[in-house]
Amino acid sequence: MVHDLEQFPYPFKDNMFSEIYSAHLLEHMSDLGKVMEELTRISKNWGKIKVIVPYFTNPWTRADYTHKGHLRPDHLIIFIQIFSTIMEPKL
Repeated sequence: MVHDLEQFPYPFKDNMFSEIYSAHLLEHMSDLGKVMEELTRISKNWGKIKVIVPYFTNPWTRADYTHKGHLRPDHLIIFIQIFSTIMEPKL
């Protein structure tokens, strides 16, 4: 399937995936909050969302003009805290 990940909602049912793997994607997204919301929506209850992003102090991170944001570890911790408290348990 091909889908523009800047278009919401994603074409997947709620609670569809037990694991979502994202490598070098989030730093290219315009609305990181909406992306994380969608990934949470399509993941199963207690599903895993694995994220790899460039380390924010790496000089190549800022040199890549396609990067729309620079993520630090505390940014992802904030998302975990937000989505673990506002999402109702999925049954």
